[in-house]
Amino acid sequence: MRWFEPVMKILALDDLPAQPWKNGGGVTREIARREDEEGLVWRLSLADVDRDGPFSIFTGAERVLTVVEGAGLRLRCANAVIEALPGVPVAFSGETPIDSELVSGPVRDLNLIYDPRRAHASVTRLGAGRHQTRALGILPLGAALLIAGVGVVAPGSFAFAEGQEIEIEVPPDGAALVVAIA
Repeated sequence: MRWFEPVMKILALDDLPAQPWKNGGGVTREIARREDEEGLVWRLSLADVDRDGPFSIFTGAERVLTVVEGAGLRLRCANAVIEALPGVPVAFSGETPIDSELVSGPVRDLNLIYDPRRAHASVTRLGAGRHQTRALGILPLGAALLIAGVGVVAPGSFAFAEGQEIEIEVPPDGAALVVAIA
């Protein structure tokens, strides 16, 4: 039995204003950020990538990128190629020079950038089934999710859980990205 129901804010991602990337090569829609007197602690955003090109450099930061629409990206750095496939979080240093190549047409990706000295952050993919988790927020992929005490959260929305323990039901044809920051 639950003694309380989660209070969540549901954000329509396409309603967020588009902002230019740090390097001017595209646009992003900022979902949330935390800063302090030292600067950026973390930032969560949704980027639209419609051409090959370099990534912005974020000195001292770590990144987790997850393609949420489209076929994927190849992230080329000096010694490796990172395959950023749909729905699969990939982590890398924000200060690594990276050139991206579209696999097949434009993509939209979820970006989590954070300072590892001041925050622990992750993006985890949940498949079909019932899950209990604690998170900053949840992004549905492919199908609507059912969040206990909140209701249906559709693709194209981000549900802010703000660190609460929540129960999520992911349908067989869907998935969810869980963003955790501590």
